[in-house]
Amino acid sequence: MAKLPPCDVILADRRRLTLRSGVPADARAYLTFMGRCLADSPYLIQTADELRTSAGEQRAILRRVAASPADALLLAMAGARVVASLDAVSDRRRRLAHVCTFGVLVDPEWRQAGLGSALIAHFLAWAQARPSLEKVELHVHSENQGARALYRRFGFVEEGRRVKAIKYGPDRYMDDVLMGLDLAAYDPAGVDLAAMPV
Repeated sequence: MAKLPPCDVILADRRRLTLRSGVPADARAYLTFMGRCLADSPYLIQTADELRTSAGEQRAILRRVAASPADALLLAMAGARVVASLDAVSDRRRRLAHVCTFGVLVDPEWRQAGLGSALIAHFLAWAQARPSLEKVELHVHSENQGARALYRRFGFVEEGRRVKAIKYGPDRYMDDVLMGLDLAAYDPAGVDLAAMPV
């Protein structure tokens, strides 16, 4: 894994936690966290009943990520509890390896305190320091206005839209919005983290 340096964070509500790369020993805590997020958020592709990964399978996934130079998993830890994650994947093919795609999840009890913002800021600092990376991308549900506003504050722009790409049920669809950020143009000094309670 492209290892991200650990750091301690104090959120807007004064709670303290540590951001660090995930390791195989985090498998059970990560699955518990995923279950909480899937049960609560309407803006995820996977549903709670589709989470069938065993702790052993999750350990193997985390080992694979740890061995990959192109992938990363950043966890926000409150003690031994995973309360947020950012996973990033880069394509191994040379013509696509300059782009990294990432996604963020925040535990329902930890939302609106700046944790998502802290994860993204830490990740973007790491991404800018990687000479091979030039751009980061993400996918976001079109109705998730809070997330889209957060990404725009970091400088992400909408680059495309997959119309009706997500189906919630009969006649209930949502667009998948692709957003991107040119790392050469990203200036962390211009980002006010205090104004981002996500």
